[in-house]
Amino acid sequence: MIIIHGIYRFKQRIIGCRNDFCNACQHEALTEHWRSFNVGHLFWIPLLPLWWHARWLCTRCGKDPRARYTTGRGYYWAGLVAFAFIAAMGWFMPSAEVDTGTVWGIRLVGTAATVGMAIALQKSRIGDPLHTTRRLAVIPLSHDTCHYCGGRLMEMPEIMCPTCGVRVYFE
Repeated sequence: MIIIHGIYRFKQRIIGCRNDFCNACQHEALTEHWRSFNVGHLFWIPLLPLWWHARWLCTRCGKDPRARYTTGRGYYWAGLVAFAFIAAMGWFMPSAEVDTGTVWGIRLVGTAATVGMAIALQKSRIGDPLHTTRRLAVIPLSHDTCHYCGGRLMEMPEIMCPTCGVRVYFE
């Protein structure tokens, strides 16, 4: 049986914006801070209120600009250990008990996968300082006018547009 489920987002509105570097599309882009009332649905019937939720979205690709979209080094290490274990089992397994073709397949594929994981681990960057450097180089939005309505920004507790209510972030 197919179960159709998902989330409805009611009262969506933009509550903030900033220029940021998007990790998903690898570009500098305007990112918007959206707020909505989320409700979980089952077979298109809203059932479970999930309350208010805020999220950042890139205007170029529609994804979270600060989420991680690359494989972490921990996964590379886990793969390296797993493939090394498989290769070691193949090399130390007595070939008299099992089919010789299967043993050599385990030995060769395990060894090749271990070498491949070691190369991938070497090529992966530690902490990816490139994103941090790019994020610092982003030019912030204007302190004078609203990006959406063109109104004058006011410095209340934070810098925001009194006309449309959008907060402007500069970090």
